[in-house]
Amino acid sequence: MMRSAFRRCVALPLLCAGITACAKPDARAGASDPNAPAVVRLPPPVLPSDTARPDTMRARTERVRSAQLTLASNYAVLGAAIVFGDPRMVAAEYAPDAELVTPDSTYRGIVAIANSLTALGRTNSLREFIRTSVVLRFADSTVIDSGTYVALSKRTGADSIVQRGRYATTWRVHPPPMQWAITRDRLYREARKAGR
Repeated sequence: MMRSAFRRCVALPLLCAGITACAKPDARAGASDPNAPAVVRLPPPVLPSDTARPDTMRARTERVRSAQLTLASNYAVLGAAIVFGDPRMVAAEYAPDAELVTPDSTYRGIVAIANSLTALGRTNSLREFIRTSVVLRFADSTVIDSGTYVALSKRTGADSIVQRGRYATTWRVHPPPMQWAITRDRLYREARKAGR
């Protein structure tokens, strides 16, 4: 009895599947039939992994290299301005609403920043102030750069004093002629190791 009930349950779905597979499509169901279901063909989905390219693309590599060269040039000018104590040259690198954060205090506006950096150069008898970029990120018209700096002081009759640290700088890039201006600059002193 169980076998006959099982056969009836299986036979009915098989019969229905066979009839549907062998049936001819209705010739009246054409494009002009308003009751026919609409068939919309979509393009295959594009996954992010299909379009992702490594960061070694030529255009990106050129953009990063160009930014690194511009930053190196701007940092050289800023370092020279600090060493020579020229507040106008320092102010030319910063945006009007810029902020400089040092381990000692925070300065806002180009006048306060220019005065503090030129005073830093004079009081420490700086001969070199060098920044080396390590990490560079782009976000629209903003370039975020971080790296290390070395401030080398030479006093007459004394040995050179080296101060090392890290920095994080945010640059805003204006449209052509591609003016770069620092909006936020943060200097961190390198922590001294115990036993030194």
